[in-house]
Amino acid sequence: MVFANKIKHREWRQKISRLYYAAYNIRRAIFLEFNGQFTTDSSDHKIVNQLPDDFPSKDILGQQLRDMRQDRNLCDYSHGSKSADLIISPIDAENFVAEFEKLARIYLTDRGVKI
Repeated sequence: MVFANKIKHREWRQKISRLYYAAYNIRRAIFLEFNGQFTTDSSDHKIVNQLPDDFPSKDILGQQLRDMRQDRNLCDYSHGSKSADLIISPIDAENFVAEFEKLARIYLTDRGVKI
């Protein structure tokens, strides 16, 4: 996330893509602790919105993770798109990932994970 936050907002494609991967890897850490699941299969991106039932605001955060994935796909593969086409602005994406990281740290720490 530190790397993504250093990217200028005018480089929105790169910024959104890196922020998505920050959120995606946070979600992977949660699932590794929650059920031991860890995969490098690209199909894992299809379930980026799935969070444990006891994760705070799981439905809202899950939708935001899904939106971030959609935006990342737009940034990486839709070369005619404009920043106005994003579901989540770069600033809102930064804030979302920061909040998601904070919640994940609390969740994992409460489960006994040393961070």
